[in-house]
This record gives sequence, C-alpha cells and structure tokens, in this order.
Amino acid sequence: MTTKKFVSVREVNVIGPRDPLPVLPPRSLLMCVESSRSAALKIGASEVTLHTISKDILKNIYQGSYTDLDIKRFMKYFLSNAELMAREDLMALARNVTFVPSSSGKLHKPSDMYYSLSKDLRELFVGEDLFPCDEFAQPKFISKLKKLGLRDETTVKEDDLVSAAQRIENLFTRGDKETATRKAEGLWALLLSHGHQFDLSRLTKIQCMPCLQDRQKPSHYPNNLPLRSDPAIVKPCDMVIYSRLIYCGSTKAVMRPGISENLTDSLKVGELTFRDVLTHLLNVVSSYDATQSPYYKSILHEVFKLLKNFRNVPSVSQLIGKTDCVFVESEGRFACPKQFWVKKKAEDIDLSPYRFPLHNEMSDVSDLLLTCGSSECQDDKLLQEVLNEIKTKHKTGSISKPQFTKDMRLVKQILDVLKESDSAASGRVLVPISHKRQGLLQFRHAKECTIWSDSLSVTFAVDGNEDEDIFFVHREISKDTAFKHEDLTDRLHKLLKDSYTDGFSVPKELIQNADDAGATEVKFLLDERDNRDARTNLINEQMASLQGPALWAFNNASFSDEDFKNIVRLGAGTKRDDVTKVGKFGLGFNSVYNLTDVPSFISRHTLAMFRSSCEVSQGSGAQARLQ
Repeated sequence: MTTKKFVSVREVNVIGPRDPLPVLPPRSLLMCVESSRSAALKIGASEVTLHTISKDILKNIYQGSYTDLDIKRFMKYFLSNAELMAREDLMALARNVTFVPSSSGKLHKPSDMYYSLSKDLRELFVGEDLFPCDEFAQPKFISKLKKLGLRDETTVKEDDLVSAAQRIENLFTRGDKETATRKAEGLWALLLSHGHQFDLSRLTKIQCMPCLQDRQKPSHYPNNLPLRSDPAIVKPCDMVIYSRLIYCGSTKAVMRPGISENLTDSLKVGELTFRDVLTHLLNVVSSYDATQSPYYKSILHEVFKLLKNFRNVPSVSQLIGKTDCVFVESEGRFACPKQFWVKKKAEDIDLSPYRFPLHNEMSDVSDLLLTCGSSECQDDKLLQEVLNEIKTKHKTGSISKPQFTKDMRLVKQILDVLKESDSAASGRVLVPISHKRQGLLQFRHAKECTIWSDSLSVTFAVDGNEDEDIFFVHREISKDTAFKHEDLTDRLHKLLKDSYTDGFSVPKELIQNADDAGATEVKFLLDERDNRDARTNLINEQMASLQGPALWAFNNASFSDEDFKNIVRLGAGTKRDDVTKVGKFGLGFNSVYNLTDVPSFISRHTLAMFRSSCEVSQGSGAQARLQ
C-alpha cells in the first residue's frame, strides 16, 4: 500500500479520483486539487476512473492486502455509491468479499447470511452466526446487501437448512428443549412456505420436526383420547401424516396439518402399520367417554374400515376377536365381535346381554367382524352358544333374582326357536333341569333329560338328579318344548339295554338291595293270577289294566330313609363289565322295569308305587304312609 508524499509526474503519472477513497489505493496515485489536475494533465499525467481503482481495491482485498477494518470501510463506501453498485463487474467482485460482521464478530460474505423481518427465519437460525449486525444491520445497508446475495426465506441454502435441523436434534438430545423447540417451529414455518425449494429427504432421519400437540388437537378428536405428543420433536420417518390422526393418534407422532403431499413424500414420512392401529383401537376403547360418544364412535368406525384391509392377517383378527371393541348401542358399552351377528332379521329374538345385532352404521365392516368371530345371522349355532354361556355363568357366579328371571325367560325363548331344529331332534340342545339350588340354572343335553309331568313328586324330581342318573326338565319349560326331549321310558330302556347282559338282572338287583338293607332271607313268588275280581276301588281307575300276573319278592329287612331315596336312581353302576360281582349293576330297584311299568313295594310303614310312562297316568308314582 502507498502512503502520501510529494512526487513528480515522472514518478507517478496517474491522477486518482476527484473524491477521496476511504482506504489507500493498491498503487500510487496523484492526489490533485482541481487547479493542479489541469496542470498535471498538460505535462503528461493521465486520470484513472473510480471504477478502475475500485476494481483494483476489490482484487487486492482477495489477495489479503487489506485489514478487516479497511475492508469494512471500503465496502460501506461501495454500498453507498450508486455508481459503483451499478457496475456488474464490480458487483461480481463485491459478492465474494467477506465483510459483513455477525454477532460473534466474524466476517461473512453477504450470500452466507440472512435477514428477515419474519420471526420464523430468525427462530430457525437462533443461536447461529447468520445475521448481520452493527451498522450493516441498518435498513440502508440491508437493501444493498440483498443485491450482493444477502438471503431471506426465499433463498435459504439447503445446507443451512440441514445444519439447522442437526442443531435441533443436538439441542433436544442435550436437554435444551426450549431452544430446540423454537428452532423446530421456525423450521416448520419455513417448510410450510418454501418447503418445495429443498430436497427434504436429507431431513428424514434427523430429529427436527415438531409433532401435533394436545393444544392443537382438532375438535373431532376426543379430549380424553390420548395424543402421542412426547417427545415433542421427532424424526419425519417416525411420524405419520395428519390425515392418519384418527387411526393412530394415541400411538404414533402425527405431523401437523397444512403441509403438502409432495413435501411429506419428500420427507419420507412414516407409513401406518396395523400394529399402530390396533393399539390405538385399544386406547380408544379404554378412554371412552359417553359425553363425547359421537366422536369416539366415528373414530372406531374409521379404524375398523382401515383394519378391514388387514382382516386376513392372523394377528389382526385374533386381537380384535378377543377385545371388547364393538360398541353396543342399546347398552352403551363395548363387546367383542363374537357377541354380534351381522344380518338382522325380523324374527330374531333379543339375546342381550349375550349377543347383539350389528348396528346398521357398521354394516360396511361386517366382513372384518365376521373374520374376527361375529356370526352371520341368528342361527341355531348362535342360540346354542348363548345357552352355553348362560350355563357357564350360572355355574361359576352368584346370580341376582332379576338376572335369573331374565335368563330363564331368554332360555325359554331360545328353546322355543330351537325345538324345530336338527339339533333338537338329535337331543344336542341344552335344557334347564330341576335341582336343589334355587336361583341358579343348571343344564343338561336334552337327550339326557326326562319330561316333567304334572303330578310328579318334587322331591323325586330334584333328588333324582343328585347322582346324575335322571334329570327332569325344569318345570318352567313348556310341555310343547319339553316333549321334544327324552321320555323316562326311553331313558330306562337305554339304561337297561346298556347295563344288563346276562338275563338275570332283576333277581340279582333285588337280592343286592336286600343285602344292602341287612336282610338274611330273600324269597320270590311268581303270581300268575289275572285278578279280574280285584279291579275296583283302586287309587286310579286307569290302574285296572295293571292288576295282572306279577313277581313278588320278599326280604326280612326294612328300608332306611336313604334306601327310599336311592331305590329310584338311574345309571349309577360302576362295575358294568364284571358279571360275577354282586352289586355291580347299581341300577337298583329300577331293574324291575324290565318286567313291568308299575313296580311297587311295602317297607316299614310305607307303600310306594312307581310309574315310568306319562301316557298311562297323570303321575310317575305315589308314596303313602300306612299308619
């Protein structure tokens, strides 16, 4: 650099610009007042233009010939000179000059820095040395710096965007969530306005994107339904787009609304998985609030419509199938798909609280629910499932009187429908039976049961069930339905056919009974009389035809009260295959039904008569005290 001194035209023959420069020029120039300038020109000096000398200065700045202070001085001069700013060759050189100070004092090229009146850009780059300061931040210079490349929202460099995203992740990881959140908000605002300018795939795996927060939930998203909003900043690849909110809002971070599909594709926003949706479904059910029922039901419906596409995935159908997730309109609660049938008919009966017709609004997801266990219609199979559930419920729990009454009414309705079915014909339908425990229902298959007749002893019917030998249909079951069940004579026939194989069952059982009673003597008498003169003054006139030949059996023991009870039990034998053992049969007195429909006996002070057929008399037996 030159210094000021007096020289001859021979030493320096170039006259400098008329206005003084803010810095010394890179070569010696004559500094002349106007009167001396004319004289110098006459003796051989020449003039250099401001343009030329400015160009020389800019070139020498590149070469490191000036201090930072001189550089700032010249560039302020340059920015303030419209003539110089109008020359493109000078502007090209000036754009590469590092002269704009940031808050740290470091100098930058204008094109490496930003200025914006918008808060969003400043938030994005908060904490970074990217904004002019000192006098260069003044409006009079900002407009000039923009001509040299100073950037704003429209010209953000992609590298700066990625760098800011990485700083967000670092800040959040280190625990400075406040600053990270400010920068993330700025990033989101920039993407909304100018995201199309960038290759956003570079941000995909950087934790830099703010997700939807509780305060931003739409009105149709229930207040009680959780929203996955922690952490507040996530990677784009770990998010889903806003339109997926109702499908997985409680399980997956959701991107805020407003961003275009092209940008979400560029960001490679995560895809929805059926696992996310299934877990969200469980959360919807568990957080259900009746005061916001329409919103919950709408979300559930949409979730089911989406899961319909995954109905052939075993884990989907299995989880839905065992979850109470279908809303029961009539009861305001959820039930599992198995408790619904999808095609309602006018003749269907009310099976609540065990089964329900699918609401019409859910008909478009019936395919999914059928895969998950729902029944197509209210058929015999469904009705029998309800009977089984009632059976289990009464077997394992305490039942209130109103619930007992309701269950009994439902059972009668179901049996009334099933009585014409193939299952009823084969005896596979469960029917309630008479038993000792009041307020609970007990069931047996119809083929194991016996019809209740009007004059049947209640004690006989109830006690007859204790050893599971004979089961009488509950008295509340109508005869129209009960007559479809097995008659006592059929039951006896099967027991005797299956249990006696050697032809001597009657005397063997009678001897065994006598032995059990402690008798030491047994006698048999075969009476072949017709007794035609003894057919009047009978207990029942229909007994006249039963006064013919008979087998009399006598022993010298008396029956105990327990003997009276046991003598009428069916099917309790445990030694069926060993015909050499006394007492193997266990069918006791009932073996005499091989010989007669009307057996009777006297012991102590009691006369007992039995009937196997409901068709002949109005009772299945009678018992009278003789004293």
